[in-house]
Amino acid sequence: MFLVTYCSIILTLVLCAVLAVKIWPYRRSFLHRVLLVNQVIYVLWMFLLLLIFVVDDFETRAFLTKLRPVLVAIVPPNWFLMAWVVFYREHWERWKKWTFLLYVIPVLTIVFSIAALLNLPFAGNLILYNFAEMPGNFGFLRYSFGPIMFIFLKYSIFCLAGIYIFYFLTIFQKKGVMRRYAILFALGGLFHISKEIYARYIIKDMFMMQLSSAYAWPMAFMFYFVVTRLEFLDIKTLAQERVFKDLPSPVITLTARGELWDLNHAAYQLLNLHNRDLGKPARNYKTLEKIMENPDTVEISDKTYQIFYHGIKDSTGEHKASVYVLNDVDRIMELYRDLEESNAILRELNTEILRMTDFNRRIQAVLSHDMTGALSSVNILLRNTRELAEEKQQQDLVSKLETIQQANYGAVLLLRNILAWTQDEDHLETQDLEACLDAAWSQLSPQTLQKNIQLQKTIPTKGLSVKCSRFAIESIFRNLLSNAIRYSPSQSLIEVSLFARENFVEILIADKGRGMTAETVNQILNRGRQKQIGEEGFGLGMNFTLGFIEKIHGQISIDSSIDHGTTVRVLLPTS
Repeated sequence: MFLVTYCSIILTLVLCAVLAVKIWPYRRSFLHRVLLVNQVIYVLWMFLLLLIFVVDDFETRAFLTKLRPVLVAIVPPNWFLMAWVVFYREHWERWKKWTFLLYVIPVLTIVFSIAALLNLPFAGNLILYNFAEMPGNFGFLRYSFGPIMFIFLKYSIFCLAGIYIFYFLTIFQKKGVMRRYAILFALGGLFHISKEIYARYIIKDMFMMQLSSAYAWPMAFMFYFVVTRLEFLDIKTLAQERVFKDLPSPVITLTARGELWDLNHAAYQLLNLHNRDLGKPARNYKTLEKIMENPDTVEISDKTYQIFYHGIKDSTGEHKASVYVLNDVDRIMELYRDLEESNAILRELNTEILRMTDFNRRIQAVLSHDMTGALSSVNILLRNTRELAEEKQQQDLVSKLETIQQANYGAVLLLRNILAWTQDEDHLETQDLEACLDAAWSQLSPQTLQKNIQLQKTIPTKGLSVKCSRFAIESIFRNLLSNAIRYSPSQSLIEVSLFARENFVEILIADKGRGMTAETVNQILNRGRQKQIGEEGFGLGMNFTLGFIEKIHGQISIDSSIDHGTTVRVLLPTS
């Protein structure tokens, strides 16, 4: 039994040391910081246990034993906090300002332990005292618990009970990966806990009691395993993570301190960096230093890259991160040529489609959906690139992008025809408005995440519904919300309200964007206007939306003014 325990001490020391090194680059994350502290504590704790095996002096062994509470006092609340944040983060965000209360007893334990180490009279019998030899127990000492230490032990049991409450609630309330993690944690923790209970309450062996911590390595490993995954899943979905990683343009993210936080695949290849470089100062690398110091372009591997910088701030205005996007200048010209070829093909297709009067409606809807997504992506890319080029006053690049947008307008004309055909009568069913709103907002997640825009719903009466096709009502929501997102500033709020009126449902969609003039509003609401509205083609989506609203005998109005945002009001009949 002792040999197993000794091997477990070595395993815990080595494992926690390795995990601490792997966690170190990500220490700016709260969960990683707490986990790092516990891993380091376990390394020191195991080292103290090993020292007792080789030290002969009684006073030195007593000193090492007294030193243990200084190290381990914050371990129980740390494990408790990590279980809380991992499994019930939604409640952690609400109560985290009070979590300092969890550390009151551990801090008192540390203070009195340090006082005992300094041989201060008042602390002598408050923590550990009455040290005595335990013959045949490899140098470990017998001792008595003082009142402060006794309170701390009871507090540790409280933290342990809280951890298992989180586990069991997760197992019975949640599904999927969180439930599997909770089961894994509960089983792994029992390995350590059973040893503690066996030594302390069954055989009451002081020697084995002091070595029960050697069996904490399963819990330490499992928290590392989960934290290193959930921290990223909490930031972006797996799909968005994959899109970010596979973007053709190199993307480099630095912390506010200038450390490497993340790179996509293109950046790894271009800069010849590896995962082990994460967490290190960016200025340690000459190429990264060139990128940070050059505001416009940079030469890398015989290619010229346009630098686009994004500074990320929190709600208080504090700088949190820097993002550098590198666009290959030659790639922009390739994009122009590709768009010219694509538009030539689309114009031919448009001519062919115009001759098809009996085209299958289902095929029309599929074409409409696919081409809408493709053109939306192109428009977002062109608009963002052009805005950034205008900010940097690069008129040559702005002119080229204007040419590309004009070439793309042929595709927009094609889409106008396709969308018009998809407005035939659809199978009518009663549609839940809130569910359709949520579905439309979910489809717009790339735009909302890019600009960090939040949705605020006001629905006093639940279960509001209209009778129409689901495609129609989701398209109305999607187009109106897409316009609100497009013209809203970053980190803003879009408010959607649903009210029950007499024989109608009222939908209000309000944003804090740049607003429109009365002339622009009139152009948008006039379906007969076939010209482009504004430089970005605004009006096509609204033309589509107006068609659906007319089909279901609804009404729409727009209240907007420059710099004061826009509110769209839609009335839809309930029967």
